[in-house]
Amino acid sequence: MGHQNFSSLNYLAEYVIRICVVLTFIPLFGFYGIVASYYTSNVFGNCNRLRKALKISNLRFRFGKLVGKPLFAVIFAFTVAAIPQTIHAPLKTSIAGMILYLLLAVGLYGAVLWLLRENRQGRSLRTALL
Repeated sequence: MGHQNFSSLNYLAEYVIRICVVLTFIPLFGFYGIVASYYTSNVFGNCNRLRKALKISNLRFRFGKLVGKPLFAVIFAFTVAAIPQTIHAPLKTSIAGMILYLLLAVGLYGAVLWLLRENRQGRSLRTALL
């Protein structure tokens, strides 16, 4: 996109953040300090890249569409998929139960996102029904 300077500065800022968090949090939390450093630098860098891409493409950030719908879908899917394990406890520890849980959760996630999708006119299924 012709924005190499932005990209270089963004990666430099990510590394500075990562090093600062590592130096601060490893003495306090051990291994979790490394996890925190990767998390903070990746969140910073990805949010910055998203902001820049939206600015360059003149698109609007739609929180509900980009964050709200997937977050709702994942919470709903993994909560509903846990119901069989709650009812029948041995499913939690068996390989078949874990596979069932994962397949059910992924299927529900896809179904919820499919139901919440927008049609060609930009309306969601919920809006079309009302």
